[in-house]
Amino acid sequence: MNIKTVGIAGTGLIGAGWAARLLFRGYNVIAFDVSETAEAKLKAQIKTAWPSLVALLGKPIKKGKLSFTTNLAEMAAKADFIHECAPEREDLKIRLFRDIDAVARPDVIIASSSSGFLPTNLQSQCKHPERVIIGHPFNPVYLLPLVETVPGEKTSAEAMDQAGVYFEAIGMQVLRLKKEIMGYVCD
Repeated sequence: MNIKTVGIAGTGLIGAGWAARLLFRGYNVIAFDVSETAEAKLKAQIKTAWPSLVALLGKPIKKGKLSFTTNLAEMAAKADFIHECAPEREDLKIRLFRDIDAVARPDVIIASSSSGFLPTNLQSQCKHPERVIIGHPFNPVYLLPLVETVPGEKTSAEAMDQAGVYFEAIGMQVLRLKKEIMGYVCD
């Protein structure tokens, strides 16, 4: 897996936390949100997170580059891994997964930061459901190094393995569930 650019779909608290963690570790981030004002808020949240990252980890060896778009297809086409961080509305997430799945390369894993929805439901309208997982982080994402990964009924073992390698590469400890349950383990 060669991940250089990570897509973030939704730039609220969780999306911004993923972005800060990734940028600090040298990954490029392309962030998507429907509002053009979201870019300024995202940058402000990253700026707030940065001193804590430096205090915890020291200065970054190489800082990644941040770009922003209001075009979902642009983000999905450029990303090597995608974090879905939209508001906790299952209907919205299902549509978002369908739309990302239609554009992203088939080998790109799409990980939902959902805190309770079943991945089987989220992957229900995808042509490549085998790559859809839950990657539920703990907040603040940029500081707390724990993520739950949860497969859906159609998620491949390979996608779960690759996601685990990626999450470890960005400094996360992975709690891998074997099957989906409501609320996962930690919620």
